[in-house]
Amino acid sequence: MMNLMKPFLSLWHRLRCRISKDQAVLLLAVLVAVCIVGGALLGPALTGSPTSKGKNQTAGLVQSGSQTQESSTKRKAKKSRHLPRQKGESSATTLSTTAIDWAKPTGGPYPQLSKQSAISLEVDLARQRVYIKADGKTIYTMVASTGLDGSTPRGNFTIGGNTDITRGESFYNPSEKMGAKNWVRITGSILFHSVPTDNKGNFITSEAQKLGSPASHGCVRLSVPDSKWIYDNIRTSTPVRIF
Repeated sequence: MMNLMKPFLSLWHRLRCRISKDQAVLLLAVLVAVCIVGGALLGPALTGSPTSKGKNQTAGLVQSGSQTQESSTKRKAKKSRHLPRQKGESSATTLSTTAIDWAKPTGGPYPQLSKQSAISLEVDLARQRVYIKADGKTIYTMVASTGLDGSTPRGNFTIGGNTDITRGESFYNPSEKMGAKNWVRITGSILFHSVPTDNKGNFITSEAQKLGSPASHGCVRLSVPDSKWIYDNIRTSTPVRIF
């Protein structure tokens, strides 16, 4: 305030000797009023107090930061979200990032097919799952590994694939340098079978650990006991749908 009044006081001292007393008093009153109004308008800027515009800008930055953090959280949640569980699918076989034990059943205790009717199988390529169905309802779910680069054919098939040799205890393919156990034909060279074995019949751990993700040349890989269960229980001509 005093800094604002200094030039006006200097002017008043120069003029008061040239004007009447009444005019000097009036001029002084005007100068004081001008200083008061000017101080009220310029005070916040001189003292560094935030204006309403500054407050709005600060609030905008805080709100923008909150929105960015919220969007980041939503993106992370979206990335980690599992596919919805299928009806009849146990929590043990729900898609997750945990490793699958390829030496154990992947869906819990196996169903008794003698008490079921209209058995069929479905292979879900997106979920890497095999569904055992009875009367159209899922009664068991297995974790699978299907073919890389879409090499597992889609469509409707029947176990055996219209051939005389529908299943076997093991095989070995020299060109792929791997084989498997408990194979059951779906169509042509496309089989259900265990996780891969080497030329001595030993399971290849590095390949077995891929169970739950596409990894084969087109066949449907299963855990060792899951492949044995299909080998023992799924009859020739059982419908198979791959989608």
